[in-house]
Amino acid sequence: MKHVLQRLTLATCVTLAVGCSAIGEPNSFILTADLPPGFAYAARADYVPDKGETCTVPGGRNTQVGFNVEDWRTDYKPDSEVALRRTVSGCPLVLYNIRLNIYGKHAKGTTNFGTDFANIAVRPELSESNKGTFTVSGKVNFTDTASGCFALSAQSATS
Repeated sequence: MKHVLQRLTLATCVTLAVGCSAIGEPNSFILTADLPPGFAYAARADYVPDKGETCTVPGGRNTQVGFNVEDWRTDYKPDSEVALRRTVSGCPLVLYNIRLNIYGKHAKGTTNFGTDFANIAVRPELSESNKGTFTVSGKVNFTDTASGCFALSAQSATS
């Protein structure tokens, strides 16, 4: 389960980096999970007022968007389009983080599953140590001392 979370976290970071560095200013990216059979994710994207904004959202309503939250068992979708910016109650919001629950079913039935979680922080800039190099085919290699080297691919939702 640890390796699945590491790969999903890195894939999302790579996707965010690609989406933010694309020509123009894309407003979304595709969160894609390459999980083994029997695994699924549910995610909640949290939004906060954009830098310099003093507005608030009444009661914090609609500052979260869920993906596969209610239906990961029956109608799982591995691709989710996540907005980078959105406006709620006239307040411009930006993506702050994505909270993930990873589920692994180990037998038939509604209660036969394990779960783990991850949190992906979204930042306007990446430090040089967190940036990867992309090949012509759009893949990037990250070396992780715990799990070795693996390839990830990413694309912005606007390409």
